[in-house]
Amino acid sequence: MYKPPVLFQVYRSSALPLLSAPQDILMAIAGYVETQMEKAALFETIGDGLCDAGALIEGLDCLERSRSIHVVLGHERGEQQVLLRLGQVHQQMGRDVVAICCFMEALTLSRRLGLVAEVETLQLLAAAYEQAGMSYSAADAAQQVSLLTSGSDLPYCNF
Repeated sequence: MYKPPVLFQVYRSSALPLLSAPQDILMAIAGYVETQMEKAALFETIGDGLCDAGALIEGLDCLERSRSIHVVLGHERGEQQVLLRLGQVHQQMGRDVVAICCFMEALTLSRRLGLVAEVETLQLLAAAYEQAGMSYSAADAAQQVSLLTSGSDLPYCNF
């Protein structure tokens, strides 16, 4: 039977605690990410509630905080959803250019997230263009929706 040299055994035994350190670090990171995701969801919920109650400025602030957490964590779906909500609130306030900017930024993310997200974003963008009196841009966005949805089998979407 092979018996490793004593030096190797000592080295290996001293390295064993180091093997558990990355797992601990990963658990700490996972806990941090989970806590931050909960904070983002809370800010988004509060922001939605404030916007629905008519406190639009305070609601926008909460939504922006939620978005910043999603950006830091690299959570594109969360960021995209918050951008859509920000665009809707800005549109409601008559800030058409800001709303269009939010929707355009969301569209960039949506194209990486899949067809459903892209179509949803394009629909909101088309409505914002229409409200801003930009009928050619609205028609272009609507045409993109039509092209994306023709021939696709998305029964759970309301196109």
